[in-house]
Amino acid sequence: MLSVLYVNRWNDCGMCVEEGVLARSFEIDSRRRSAPSQMLKLILTVCLSTALGMLIHELGHLFAARCCKVHASELAIGFGPTLFGFSIGSIRFNVRALPLGSFVRLDGTALKARSVKAQLFVHLGGIVFNLIAGFAAFGTMFGWLNLLIAAGNILPIYKHDGWKCGLVLMRAYLSRQSQPFEWAYTFSGGIVSLLIGWAVIRMFM
Repeated sequence: MLSVLYVNRWNDCGMCVEEGVLARSFEIDSRRRSAPSQMLKLILTVCLSTALGMLIHELGHLFAARCCKVHASELAIGFGPTLFGFSIGSIRFNVRALPLGSFVRLDGTALKARSVKAQLFVHLGGIVFNLIAGFAAFGTMFGWLNLLIAAGNILPIYKHDGWKCGLVLMRAYLSRQSQPFEWAYTFSGGIVSLLIGWAVIRMFM
């Protein structure tokens, strides 16, 4: 319809103008046809980059655990039922059905027996690896996703690395476990994380 309108308007100028208008129309149509494929490519790139970023994160924990002589039995991308996997030595690498996160299964008793510095080193190992990858690929989507994973994990959200580090420091300060203090810390950490997330969103709105 766009080409017909332009042809009727510039009909007195000859065929050359008509051909140029049709070419422009074809170009617009080709852009419209390529938009879904570009969106699909973007989604696949984000998914693969995020999965690789999560793998880097867990490899950081695994590296730190090995340095502190804490046994690890599994590294998994995703949660739920196992889709496929393989073993390297005593560690099982699995891809699970629900792509909502990742984890390394560590010997918790052995980790708690280590010093406070060693525990913090293990919990922060993933964040450090993401920061290294993020700054090494700075300016790319992969780099930004690694920095985002690092930032999300440093927040004191329940079961995240920042929360675990705070728990280690609290228990060391109190010289014992205190359920009321830990519940208060978990609740306040969640509130603080929500406020930080809201502030970041407001910055980009």
